[in-house]
Amino acid sequence: MDVYLDLIHEFLHILQRHQGRELWPSRLPYADRPTEVEAYSFSVAEARRLGVSDRYLQKYLEVPWIGRREFRHLLRNVGVGPQPPI
Repeated sequence: MDVYLDLIHEFLHILQRHQGRELWPSRLPYADRPTEVEAYSFSVAEARRLGVSDRYLQKYLEVPWIGRREFRHLLRNVGVGPQPPI
């Protein structure tokens, strides 16, 4: 499931790039980048369509390049929750 969700996330980035969108605006934190929020939201919607739980999605979205605070922010931005205290 992780590989599938990663693939559709990255394919959405390819589409965004094809549309001429800036993928890595340095002025915004990772969890607030519109292209990241859109790509993760797309993956979350597909996962939910397949019956994946929010508990699973929380683990999937916990990436090593962001800290705990930004992780909680990402969860809020993509509508995964509830988020227990971390």
